Amino acid sequence: MGVIEEPFPKSWYLDDIREGLIPDIENGAASDAVGALYSRFARNAGDEGRDLLNDEEFAEFIRLTVEAVSLIPPARIREARVPEYFKRFLLRLRGEAPANPPPPVVNIRSMMLHRGRLLIEGFFDTDRAGEIENVLEAVGAPPVSAFSDIALREEDPGAEITACAGGAVLPLPDARHYAERRHFGRTLVTYRTFEADIETDALHEGDEIYFITGNAAEGAEAQVESDAADAESGSGAADVKSESGAGKEMKPEAVAAPVRDIEGRRRMVFAEPEAGMSPGLGRLYKVFGDFALEYEPTANAMTVRVPTVSLRLKHESRAFRSLTRAKAPLKKKMLALTLRAAYFITRPYFRRQKIRLYYDRIHAGGDNGRYLFEYSSDRCRAEGGPVGRHRYLASNRSGASIELKRGGYKVHSYESPYRKLIALHAEIIFATYANVKDCIGLSDFEKRWFADLFSAHVVCVQHGLTVRRIPRYRARYIDNTELYFCASEKEADSLRFPAYGYEPSMIRVTGLPRFDGLVSYPENIILIAPARRRMSADPGDYSVRGDSDDSGDDYDGLRDSGKSYNGDDYDGLSDSGKSYNGDDYDVDTQDDGPRRDDSFEAYDGAESLSPNSFDAYRRLLTDEGLLSLFKENGYRLVFLLRPPLSYEAEYFEEYVADPVEMIVSTRADYEQYLHQAAALITDYDDIQYDFAYMEKPVVYYRPPDLPPPYESDAFDYEEMGFGPIVKDTRELTERLTGMMTEWSGEGDGRVRGEDEDQTSEPDGANDASSREVYLKRAREFFKYHDRENRGRIYDEIEKDYGA
Repeated sequence: MGVIEEPFPKSWYLDDIREGLIPDIENGAASDAVGALYSRFARNAGDEGRDLLNDEEFAEFIRLTVEAVSLIPPARIREARVPEYFKRFLLRLRGEAPANPPPPVVNIRSMMLHRGRLLIEGFFDTDRAGEIENVLEAVGAPPVSAFSDIALREEDPGAEITACAGGAVLPLPDARHYAERRHFGRTLVTYRTFEADIETDALHEGDEIYFITGNAAEGAEAQVESDAADAESGSGAADVKSESGAGKEMKPEAVAAPVRDIEGRRRMVFAEPEAGMSPGLGRLYKVFGDFALEYEPTANAMTVRVPTVSLRLKHESRAFRSLTRAKAPLKKKMLALTLRAAYFITRPYFRRQKIRLYYDRIHAGGDNGRYLFEYSSDRCRAEGGPVGRHRYLASNRSGASIELKRGGYKVHSYESPYRKLIALHAEIIFATYANVKDCIGLSDFEKRWFADLFSAHVVCVQHGLTVRRIPRYRARYIDNTELYFCASEKEADSLRFPAYGYEPSMIRVTGLPRFDGLVSYPENIILIAPARRRMSADPGDYSVRGDSDDSGDDYDGLRDSGKSYNGDDYDGLSDSGKSYNGDDYDVDTQDDGPRRDDSFEAYDGAESLSPNSFDAYRRLLTDEGLLSLFKENGYRLVFLLRPPLSYEAEYFEEYVADPVEMIVSTRADYEQYLHQAAALITDYDDIQYDFAYMEKPVVYYRPPDLPPPYESDAFDYEEMGFGPIVKDTRELTERLTGMMTEWSGEGDGRVRGEDEDQTSEPDGANDASSREVYLKRAREFFKYHDRENRGRIYDEIEKDYGA
């Protein structure tokens, strides 16, 4: 093919608005101008499309949007069939406040039990009082910062939000956790976030957990004290146990606040499966250890309950009725009903198993999950423990699955529905990749239907290193992650950034399991690995999905409000329409999300090379001077397309010729090339950390037309990088010439020098002492170099969950 093109060119975002949409609005010919504008934002949610428009072009796109919006009557904006937040965004661009702003809503995104405390995380969705600053002035100064939808001021009474939990009153300051709507990789709307930390030992049967805002917060403490006084005068002095005998002895029963006192409480919605509840689907109940929460919409509160059999039966019958009414294919509903029934039938057996489930990329395996799984199984066997509790999930057709089964390890097939049952019963899930429910194969429909049953402790042993600030992909709430294992103190520092939401005790620096298997035996090979980028969404393989569940009700309780998928907001239109240039922007409301059959895994959006990055690497692969250098010195250039980029192979085929070899990771095991390569060329890819751990040279190839794939980066390449940065193929050839001059072709392939104490690279130097700077950085970056990372993680898990 030879050329990567954007599914929607720049002209669709700039010229088409300037020359087509705006004149037609003026002439009254644009019947759905709001939808035409929204389609351009919706196709570039999150970081998708970041490479499409640079800062100046994005500022021009916003300016054109403002010009178009100024011609549209406010009433038409309010009546448009687009998400509510986008209507408010457009009205603010017009300099107007939305008419009849919606009442404040508490959106609960996650609830988890951690060390005897109930952590409730969410954001406060309301409308900002007063006028906003001059938006055009903010847009005109790249890089574009946030348009704050509710940048609440101290004097704004709506800024106050308080949680009431039994006898506790908890003021909730802004937790600064990730809560924003991003388009084109820029933040357009932010929300005020909170985290309620409730000691579960203080909860009583009948206690209510609710939220109040604004002036209502002033009376919160008095109301709670009154409720406590009523409880003391009541007769609930006896301990209460669950009917099944499984629950702990509850505190004396408290008297719930009467209905007349509920005015001022904020309505709660549950947009995320990690919240464990979804009222629109009949999910109003969730068990947390020895107690349960039951959501009561009429009281806008969650009530503490003993998890009795009768209470479970009540909610199961409600769930069954909701399932039968869901607008979904009969086969899908029957499978969900069967899985749910199978869960309860097999629960007594699996509860004793205490399953620990591991996974990597389903089609390949061989990552941190497999390394830790094999080690844990072997160590458990050696110590006489229950080896059967350790299970690995992989495709039957993957090399990892075949090899592990031959070794006598317990492997579950990704192609079998049984793996969903195992995942629901798992006590601990070791997540190499985020979005656990995607990785275990649950559809969007199933994520919501089984949110109340999914109770595994999620432990992160991530594929790469989280040094970039990417909370929208790695925040705690995405999987309710309880422990996060790191390779570096610098990585741990990055994860302590407030937007991630991790507590200090959740972050452990142990090293990564995969690093225990990194062994260097270099040959005459240079590895090239481009970083993946999130592209403008192509309707051919990625859908802008709607926000309604299959019953037709908004599952998060907010009209036209979106949910989060992989940390990024995706809001859809309730029906299809036309973009201005005539292209359909139909919204696909399928539940399973976009998938690629040949990868056996959920395809996460539109991760790809941008046209700029494609062109930059095409220049590299065809540079005559560089190729001559390799031929003259007897080196091979291995161009590696790792899993997210495997589908771009066809674009490069015509440019691959001796001495270049292209490796597509979905078709071959690429780990051997990490061992064999003498050096790495990349722009930003995380494979750099593998090379740094093996103390191999890294060169960063950064042409001016190849911007960073993320908006911000906590890793300063100038001060912390493991190699020099070059801006074109000429500089790259010069660097490699110097390296090859130093290499003898024997030993471990590292470049060594004598000056161990040097801390900065001499300008333009290619000598050994300058490269020792990078070697020193690599040694200091990783806390452990003893290849005992798996043992440390195993010990940490036993310390936290073994008993």
